[in-house]
Amino acid sequence: RPKVKRKKLSFVKRFGNGQLLKSVLLPKHYKNGHCIWNFSIAVSKSKRAINDWNSCKKNKRAAKLKNSLPGAVGSRSLIEAARITRRCFEYIPKGDAIAFQCTSSLPQKQLRVFKKWLIGRENLPWEYLEDLNIFFLYKN
Repeated sequence: RPKVKRKKLSFVKRFGNGQLLKSVLLPKHYKNGHCIWNFSIAVSKSKRAINDWNSCKKNKRAAKLKNSLPGAVGSRSLIEAARITRRCFEYIPKGDAIAFQCTSSLPQKQLRVFKKWLIGRENLPWEYLEDLNIFFLYKN
């Protein structure tokens, strides 16, 4: 059986006040030829800080970003991330899934925005797994 390979996808959006939103779709778990993708977002003025945070570096830039993940644009960044997940959903093959965990510095605010946006307004069949605090989307 050949090994299934997937490539990382990343998207960058620049807001009017100079803030950058970087979202990364990373293949994490493989099973029976299918994959679960981890979706993560970060907002900052510095690309280097976002990359340090994304690669889990233990430095001042990554620590500072970890404490202010919504950035200076607030919930607008979370709504834009929801739009980007809709675009990402087109790229992944059938049988794969996207998982998005609410791990920002303000997880309740992030959870409230995503419940309203993903489950309330999106046409995609998002599921919220309450015990793990994860939004999950499976592509049939």
